[in-house]
Amino acid sequence: MCLGVPHYHLKVDEQIEPLTALAQRYLNHHSCPRMMNDFQRRLDFVFDQLKAFGADALIVERLTFCTLMGGETYLLEKEAGKRGCEVVNPARYKNAVMSGWQPRPPASVGQTP
Repeated sequence: MCLGVPHYHLKVDEQIEPLTALAQRYLNHHSCPRMMNDFQRRLDFVFDQLKAFGADALIVERLTFCTLMGGETYLLEKEAGKRGCEVVNPARYKNAVMSGWQPRPPASVGQTP
């Protein structure tokens, strides 16, 4: 959400006054996790995208020094579990490998029907 979606998902309306158009885009785009009361809208968007692209799993990457994204990741993983969606979190694998553990992605990731 932080690095990709804001740049392509909601275009600036070029048919209205530029300052108004920029303000509307800024206020209506998918928010940063620091906007804690907007989690449900971000969650709905993520699962709408999973459905639209026919994805089997959700890859969650967290910005290293963003503690709010860490909280968002936790909530997203819990919600994904409730919806039966696999979650791959590379940061967890990286931390585990550094301690000597050999990671394996979830069994269903990479399987074809």
